[in-house]
Amino acid sequence: KFYYSQLYQDVSSSGFGFDIGALYTLFPRFTIGLITQELVSKYEWDTSKLYGVQNGNQTTNEFARHYRIAGSYLWPDSSVTIGAEVDVTSRKTTFARFGAEYRIVPQVIVRAGVDHVEFTDTGMKPRPSFGFTVWKPMASFVLDITYAFIVEPVAPSSTHVLSVIVLL
Repeated sequence: KFYYSQLYQDVSSSGFGFDIGALYTLFPRFTIGLITQELVSKYEWDTSKLYGVQNGNQTTNEFARHYRIAGSYLWPDSSVTIGAEVDVTSRKTTFARFGAEYRIVPQVIVRAGVDHVEFTDTGMKPRPSFGFTVWKPMASFVLDITYAFIVEPVAPSSTHVLSVIVLL
């Protein structure tokens, strides 16, 4: 993964990191996964261009490492998938995510879930989300449109995420 952040015109940082994981089908309709995320991920900041050599400083912000275990179950009629995940971070927080998706027809899927159900007391509230995916095979490609609406408990407004994917 590549990261880039710019706080001010003369203060930016870039970095990289990687994740490692495994996926295993335990039973024909039940899959589990393990992942470690944000290995070596960090930002290194230098504010001397903004504040001058005397007042600026160099700071390193390491990303919190995430250790996750997840599972999903595909219903026998293959129209519903449910999933859950537990996330433990290197900053001693533990929370869960869970959700479900329903395949209305082969090309239309609707989803709902909750992120950040806490087991530790950080003050973060759960974040419900809703969304859908519509995909359509075309002559020489597949068009995939995904939308998600995420309720933000502390932001002034909710988040809308739109993805358009062209599969060749």
